[in-house]
Amino acid sequence: MELIGFYLLNIVVGAILSVILGLYGAHVVARNKTIETILLGQSIQVGILLGVILGKLLHIGHNDHGLHLEIIVSILFTCLLYGGYEWVTKSKKHAKTPILVSFYTFLVSLSYLIVAISPQIESHMVKAFLGDIVTASRLELYVIMALSLIFAVYFIVKQDRIKLQSFDLSSFGHLVSSTGRADYVFFNLIVLSLMIYSIHVLGIVFTLSMMIFPITISQFTKLTLNKLYLFIALFAPSSVVLGFVMNIQFEGLPTSSLMVMSYLGFGIVLILIQKMIAKA
Repeated sequence: MELIGFYLLNIVVGAILSVILGLYGAHVVARNKTIETILLGQSIQVGILLGVILGKLLHIGHNDHGLHLEIIVSILFTCLLYGGYEWVTKSKKHAKTPILVSFYTFLVSLSYLIVAISPQIESHMVKAFLGDIVTASRLELYVIMALSLIFAVYFIVKQDRIKLQSFDLSSFGHLVSSTGRADYVFFNLIVLSLMIYSIHVLGIVFTLSMMIFPITISQFTKLTLNKLYLFIALFAPSSVVLGFVMNIQFEGLPTSSLMVMSYLGFGIVLILIQKMIAKA
């Protein structure tokens, strides 16, 4: 109990972030951007590694606290790479998937090449995959909490517009109305911001799982959108708390992985309960 009290801020921030990632992630999937999200996650990871190398070349000491070179480089690299992907696929929409896979394999190859050239940064690669909210600084936690709450308010205020645009993109592949373009762009910027800070602190595994798991589970449970929101609000933070508790009991296991497995476990239990009720 003492350790839980000591890490209470970490738990609260992780719980809040998990909910916000789930809410936005549901609409990312609805907009047929799931694979693009995976590409973004991998590009952010490579950007972090490039930031570490650049810092060493410029003799800038690594600082795990706040907005530092790794985050700046990852933002610039991700924007550049995704902008290149959008430009390449603009006239090749029928070939978006193979082009995306090509970009993704390039990024994976680049990340391992960077580690091979500079083995001492392998720990940064592992952190980008799994993260470690336990070691996050209070400044990082407060920044993530503030951003998450701001984005939560935006989601609540603009939820009707977000739903409508998700429906348009899911059904027609483009926005039907020319109005609300700014909301569409701002939604994408919010998702990018959430992913960058979430991956920096909690890793790719946690970030993508919290975004994609809920909508995946809903495909087997036939949840309505409001019930999906309720599932996210209940089980995303519960998985964060359970992950922390298991990390305390089983030292050495990655916290983010325990959170993800807990979330998946909650989803499987819900699916099984619904199937048992349906057969009863």
